[in-house]
Amino acid sequence: MNPTGTSTSPKEATQLAILGIVRRAPAMGTEIVSLVKHIVGRAWQPTSDVIAVNLEELRSRGLVERVGSGRDWDTTRYAITDEGRRLLHDLLRSPLPQTSGGLDASAVALKVCFLDLLDSAEQSSQIADLLDRYEVEIAHFRHAVARCSCEWAYVPGWMDLEVARLTAERDWFRTLLRRLQENQAA
Repeated sequence: MNPTGTSTSPKEATQLAILGIVRRAPAMGTEIVSLVKHIVGRAWQPTSDVIAVNLEELRSRGLVERVGSGRDWDTTRYAITDEGRRLLHDLLRSPLPQTSGGLDASAVALKVCFLDLLDSAEQSSQIADLLDRYEVEIAHFRHAVARCSCEWAYVPGWMDLEVARLTAERDWFRTLLRRLQENQAA
């Protein structure tokens, strides 16, 4: 995993999701499978075998440990180690990597799922970074809509829909940041 940004390659996103899940509470392999699929399912659906391989790699790197015995990986309970907790914290504090394709919805979803594991100042910083990214993305789409001269029936409407989606997500993050700031001031 790359501690300089929240990666969204399938392997790294799966491992980040596993670390976040077992950071919240120790979990059995079957529980981890279900939760990872829910978290990263926007972009891909990792199989149980893929999750088992990733769990074993995280265990061999000392980032998670077995805290119970089971017949196999799926009935064994796993917890995060101190080293895994440090790595997860570093990954969550890192800004999303720049991509040529704009905001990566899967990377944003990973941030949101585990944002509350950071302290409130770190959460605010991460949200401010996301808001900056949303502003750039919205401006990009608005510019694309304005210069779109194609005669294709549905393209301008689709682009307007993207602007509306991005604007709604940005506004959600604005509200979240405002609530965090109010709580910090209280």
